[in-house]
Amino acid sequence: MTTPAPAFAVDPVFGPDTAGNCVLQSSDSFKFKVHHIVLSIASPFFRDMFNLPQQSGSLEPGELPVIPMTEDGETIQALLLLIYPGQLTRIQTVELAIKLAVAWDKYLLPPDLLQAALRRTIYSDKEFFQSFPLQMFGLACRLGMDTEARLASRYTHREPLADSNAGTLFQFTGSIQPLLDLQHLRIRREEALDSVVMALLDRNLLCSTHGGTHNIGIGGDMSTHYQTFEAIKEQVREALKTPFPAEKCKQPLLFFGISKVCTVTTTETIVGIRRRVVSKCPTCFFELSTQTIEKIASAVAEYPQEVGCRAR
Repeated sequence: MTTPAPAFAVDPVFGPDTAGNCVLQSSDSFKFKVHHIVLSIASPFFRDMFNLPQQSGSLEPGELPVIPMTEDGETIQALLLLIYPGQLTRIQTVELAIKLAVAWDKYLLPPDLLQAALRRTIYSDKEFFQSFPLQMFGLACRLGMDTEARLASRYTHREPLADSNAGTLFQFTGSIQPLLDLQHLRIRREEALDSVVMALLDRNLLCSTHGGTHNIGIGGDMSTHYQTFEAIKEQVREALKTPFPAEKCKQPLLFFGISKVCTVTTTETIVGIRRRVVSKCPTCFFELSTQTIEKIASAVAEYPQEVGCRAR
C-alpha cells in the first residue's frame, strides 16, 4: 500500500511569528516570512530588487511587503532552507531537484550550494540512478556536476533516446548537447562491441554443431559459426547494459548468458509422454582458461560505459 505524501506546510522558520521583514508568496499562495538581508547576500537578483525605490505610503503601519513568486511553495521553501544558515535541506524527489535547478538559475544563486545539497541527497542514493537515469544525467549536466553525470550515464544504456525521453533531456538541461553525448556514447559502444565478443568467442571453444572446431580436427561450418557469433553478440550487448559490468564478469559464461545460445535439444519420455528438452551444450565453452578470462576482463574494462558533462 502506497503511503500518501504529507500535505505541504510552511516551515516554522518562515512562519508568521518569525522576525522577518518581507514576505514571499508562492504561486500556490503559501507565504514565507523572510529577511531581505539574507536573500540579498545570497543572490544579486534579490539584492538589486530590494535596492529598487519602494512606493511610499503603499503599506499600512506594521504591514510587510509581499513579493509574488512564480515558483510553488515546495520549491521556495527548499530554496530558502538552502540559503538560510544552519538549516537542513529536504530534497527528496528528482522533480523538486529539477524545479530547484531552474529557480537557482533564475535567481543567480551560487551553484556550489545546490550541488553540495544534491550530492548529500539524491546523488548519494543508488535508487534514484536506477529509477530516473535520464533525469539524473540531465540535471547533473545542467549543474556542471561531471562526476555525477558520468555515474548517471552508466544507468541510461537501457533507456530509449527518442521521442519523450529526448524532450525530457532537453527540458532538464536547456540544451541538445547532453542528448547528443549519450547518442555518441551508444555509437562508441556498438563499435567496441566486437572486441568484447572476439575476446569471448574462440572457435576452439565451440563444438562443430555451433560452428567451432572443438573435437572435430577440421574447421567447422562458417555459416553456423556466424549465426553463433551474432547470437552471442546480442547476449553480450544486453549484458553490457548493466552499469558496472566489470564487477560482474568474473564468471563470463554466466554473466553473458552463453548457455542461452549454445544449446542442444534432446528428447525424453516420462510416464509415457515424449517431450523435447533444451539444455546447455556440454561441449561448447567446456572450460575457459585463465588467459581467456583475463582477456575478456580487459576487453570489458575498456568498453565505453560513461560520458560526462561539458563545461557550461
